[in-house]
Amino acid sequence: MDPVREQKQQARKDVKQLLRALTLEQMSDESKRCYVPVVEDKQSNMKFLHLDDMGCLRNVPPFDILEPPDTYGDGSPRQDGEG
Repeated sequence: MDPVREQKQQARKDVKQLLRALTLEQMSDESKRCYVPVVEDKQSNMKFLHLDDMGCLRNVPPFDILEPPDTYGDGSPRQDGEG
């Protein structure tokens, strides 16, 4: 199997496993917040977006890693953990 393809598959498995480990109770508790790293550009700059609902995650190319969109369901900007 192609090494890049193997890395993609392993990255998807790792992210899914991590997200499954988070319970909905932990995610909804206001004293605890989950932030997911999101790569912004080809220079690997990152931001950390608030994850409020596992259902909002989408596969993002080229590695099909699960990431939340830049906005919440109501259209407001998603909270950045570094902002």
